[in-house]
Amino acid sequence: MKSRVKKVFKILFLLIIITWGLFAFSLYNPGKLKFIDNIRIPLQAKVMATVWDYLVWDVWIDNWEIIEWPEIISLEEVREYADKLAPWSIFLTDSERYVSSEFIDWKWKHAWIYLWKKDQIKKLFWEESKTYKKILPYYKTGEEQLKIDAGSHWVTIWDISKLSNLTKISYIKWFTAFKINIDNEKIKNFIKISLTHLWKNYDYDMITDDDKDLYCSELVYESLKNIWIKYTSFSEKMWRKIVMPQDAFKDMIADTKIFTQVFELSKLQHKLKDKLSN
Repeated sequence: MKSRVKKVFKILFLLIIITWGLFAFSLYNPGKLKFIDNIRIPLQAKVMATVWDYLVWDVWIDNWEIIEWPEIISLEEVREYADKLAPWSIFLTDSERYVSSEFIDWKWKHAWIYLWKKDQIKKLFWEESKTYKKILPYYKTGEEQLKIDAGSHWVTIWDISKLSNLTKISYIKWFTAFKINIDNEKIKNFIKISLTHLWKNYDYDMITDDDKDLYCSELVYESLKNIWIKYTSFSEKMWRKIVMPQDAFKDMIADTKIFTQVFELSKLQHKLKDKLSN
């Protein structure tokens, strides 16, 4: 009986080692073992999506309710700045307290494309155009400040209040925005291209070589690439070359001909750059 139990444990141990090895090979060489990828990626996505919902570290309490940290940037402040921008601007943010933020070594942790309010989008696109009609259902009052964003599940259009770190309690501690200095036709193409990615799944495998699934800064990367603006900065994560929000920041801050950093705001150091009020 004991020998049988030992034999079963040996077989189970061997199966665990083989499974772990196959998963490791699949992670290190995505696309080489597609049947293992098809098992690994959904499990990996489930774990990552769950972890990213967790909050950590201390909170501020007032009258028995959790309130925003004194140094956190509020939704009202983000709205105030966003209201002065042109559509097609690219936002980068840095947040506190999310577990996912602890896995990103650099300052900028999220990237998204600002679409603006209904009247401004109407000025850019012909009212009967397919692009305008595609965006129109996302406006309820017309005053929403919409963004297109690869969130933790898929690419979609939301009001900026729907950012995971800007809901009831804000966790944003830094944010910045870049204007793209190109003509209106290229801007229209940039927005059109970004809209073609709607409802694609979030890319938990971080594969930058294709646009089947997209993570946040990859959405910006792919949309810019298709109007002949290419990043040159990349990072190594998960044994692959990926484009992080920090890489996007490096390229945009360096290319002053194409990009203008409109502002950079932090409650800790007040307004570092603000060309909107000058």
